[in-house]
Amino acid sequence: MKKAWIIAIILLVFTVVSSVSASGPIHFSYTGDLVVTSISGTAGYNDEFGIETPNPVSLGFTQGNLTAVPETTFKSPGHCSPDEPVVLYCKSPPEGGSVTFYSNQPSGDGFAHAVVTLLEDGSYRVGFEDVFGARENPAVPGDGDYDDVVLNVACVRYAAPPDEGGPVRNFP
Repeated sequence: MKKAWIIAIILLVFTVVSSVSASGPIHFSYTGDLVVTSISGTAGYNDEFGIETPNPVSLGFTQGNLTAVPETTFKSPGHCSPDEPVVLYCKSPPEGGSVTFYSNQPSGDGFAHAVVTLLEDGSYRVGFEDVFGARENPAVPGDGDYDDVVLNVACVRYAAPPDEGGPVRNFP
């Protein structure tokens, strides 16, 4: 009987916090402002990360002069709507030139370089693997840890439709 309860709890956890897919769409069912939080990054490269769609915005780098410290929150770097998916990116400068990985599609090496997870609060966590191609394990890119750049993305619902003629919204 105890095993049945443990299995039930594990299944519940998987339904509450589940991966959308290795790479997958990020959709919100309402209109609002995006909020992106840098959770962590263990990249060995100076990776750039940001939003590709709905509008391209660079949010920072994992190293260098514009390093995003973990728990940095970028408020209103863009808008979300039911009509358009949100796509995050990680641009890695490995040996031989840079390559950009997207949260919604596999890369040119055939691997998904992002793991997209829907969280209980309706936000998404995206973890990127920044090394092109397989290394030790032929089934995953790089070391397969997907923790080189980790971001949360949420959509804060508008209280009322935005005023198109209003002030420009800046983010830190």
